[in-house]
Amino acid sequence: MHLRHVSIRNFRGMRDLRLDLGRTTAITGENDMGKTSIVDALHLCLGDHREQGQPTIPLVDSDIHRPQDGSPREPAELELVFSEYRQGDWDTPELADLAETMVPGRRAREVRLRVRAEPRDGAAPAVRWHLSRRGAGPDAAPEHERDPLLAELRRLNPIFAVYWNRFYGTTHGERDGSAPAGPTTEPASDRQRLSDEIESVYHQLVRSRTALPAAELDRGIEALRELFEQEPDLLEQRPRRRRKRDMVVAPLRNWPVADRELGGDTSHVDRLALLALAGMLIESRGDGPIPPGADLLVIIEEPEVHLHPATLASLLRWIDQLNAQKILTTHSPDVLGAVPLRAVRRLAYEDGQLGAYRIRSSALSLEDQRRIGFHLRVRRGTAFFARCWLLMEGETEFWLVPEVARLCGYDLASEAVACVDFAQCGLAPLIKLANALGISWHVLTDGDSAGQFYHREARAHLNGSDAERHITVLPERNIERFLWKAGFDDVYRKHASANDKPSGRLSPSHIINRAIKARSKPSLVLDVMEAMQDRRDDIPELLARMIGTAVDMSRQAGPTPPSPRPIPPSPPGVDT
Repeated sequence: MHLRHVSIRNFRGMRDLRLDLGRTTAITGENDMGKTSIVDALHLCLGDHREQGQPTIPLVDSDIHRPQDGSPREPAELELVFSEYRQGDWDTPELADLAETMVPGRRAREVRLRVRAEPRDGAAPAVRWHLSRRGAGPDAAPEHERDPLLAELRRLNPIFAVYWNRFYGTTHGERDGSAPAGPTTEPASDRQRLSDEIESVYHQLVRSRTALPAAELDRGIEALRELFEQEPDLLEQRPRRRRKRDMVVAPLRNWPVADRELGGDTSHVDRLALLALAGMLIESRGDGPIPPGADLLVIIEEPEVHLHPATLASLLRWIDQLNAQKILTTHSPDVLGAVPLRAVRRLAYEDGQLGAYRIRSSALSLEDQRRIGFHLRVRRGTAFFARCWLLMEGETEFWLVPEVARLCGYDLASEAVACVDFAQCGLAPLIKLANALGISWHVLTDGDSAGQFYHREARAHLNGSDAERHITVLPERNIERFLWKAGFDDVYRKHASANDKPSGRLSPSHIINRAIKARSKPSLVLDVMEAMQDRRDDIPELLARMIGTAVDMSRQAGPTPPSPRPIPPSPPGVDT
């Protein structure tokens, strides 16, 4: 069964969020955006909440959203929608007991699980569970958590929540105070023996401050190999041939090496990463085999924590091979670059409302995805974590704009504004990507014919927004002429060796071209930036206004938007 949608209302800090899930989903967003709340909501619905055979209430009063304006609280509602990939996929003996919960959906059958928690001041919330039934309307009487069909749904959709930061922290038993399982008189199955062996080595790996002895690592790997022989479906078998699209949509994906198995030729990093992942999954799952026909849901929070890039690449490859539906939360550009672009979900605010933004594959051509993959995902992946992109043509502006921002009192990095050059990638793909992911953008273009083309291209993607807020066009044909007229002509004269020439004999264009030949455009702008520190009154107001606009757009997209900061007006006669 495939978990297709998750809807969350009035749960903790979330008023109303709908999240679409794929076979692999990578969720990113700033701190306190709700990534952990999404994980907890899934665990509340699908996790095992029984103690000593009695059902427990998983939701507590503090989980119900409390409006900041003091208005009455509304019930918290969680809804999970499972869906067939294709009509008829659920016609299997393993799912027969859930047949009456399968209802018609838009494309195929669905199973809907709703959880509703009514706030009760001074008492635990009243929680009601509702599982879809064939022939029953949406307002049918809710069931209790004792519903046997709910237990069957959980059994066939086991959830594995892995908190990767525990790799260098404590184990589950140490964290929650529970004691390790004691000796048992029950004879252990072969599978249980292998699981215990892997978990034992994993615990040594977690607790040891030194490298795991080679003999212990080999012991854990041998147990893993035997486990895979017993359950070959735990890891997917990848075809050797990769299509062009596969290479483009996830440029950092580390695919399995052809014909390589978990043997003596496997690298130490590969074996270490797999053993750590397997140990966490076993610890998360608890005792007991995976039921036949079950669909695993593996949730891994921040797999990049404390890992060297080589270890992370290996870990992501093993995660990718897990025969399960995967949900990752991350702050790592390497993780985002290793999943298909369609798998990325960005949590962000718009007009005070939290949303989950995504880009559909049909929105970008394969050529667009190739350009984005190389110029942005691989070379500048941190831009995915910005709230606003300052899009500029080339390297000269890339060096200049952050320095001008600093002299104006802004730190673009801490303001979540990223400078992204677009000349080689193309402007339209970046704007389409930004719009789809809920990232604000502002374009700086030259005043020449190419700049006018970019201006028209940007206007075509405004979607009704104000052009002045998104586009700045230089009044000169390039940034060098613009800086010359702004009062930094002496920098270009110096490097063109033109100071001793009569001013009427060489044009500004001639002097600038001679300076560029003697140095380079980026080198010259570094000298301009140095001069600006001593002549701050000469900082162009056009650039100051553009930067102020971008910072304001970023702040408005933050978790707690402040009042807009006043932005200086454009210089007279400047077309923006």
